Amino acid sequence: MECLTGDVAKLNIAINGGADLNAAPRPNKVAAIHVAVWRNSLPVLCRLIEAGANLDVQDGETGWTPLHRAVYYGHIRAMSLLLQASAISFDHLFLY
Repeated sequence: MECLTGDVAKLNIAINGGADLNAAPRPNKVAAIHVAVWRNSLPVLCRLIEAGANLDVQDGETGWTPLHRAVYYGHIRAMSLLLQASAISFDHLFLY
């Protein structure tokens, strides 16, 4: 997928052509969104989120999600984008 080059225009062509955003080719089984986070490519990450990439996809190396990877590498903006996109609500964890 074009996230490897950081080229959003090529990524758009791939998305419009029906590319599987969540494909994780061997040997590492790393999806496009993992690579975007690893490279801290915010435009590519935003486009993948907009296109409906799975935010909870786990890689084949560590079982990490894109958020795990963002935290590990200290990519604060990527963390913020992923958290905002997932709209995680922790209200159900608290007893009132």
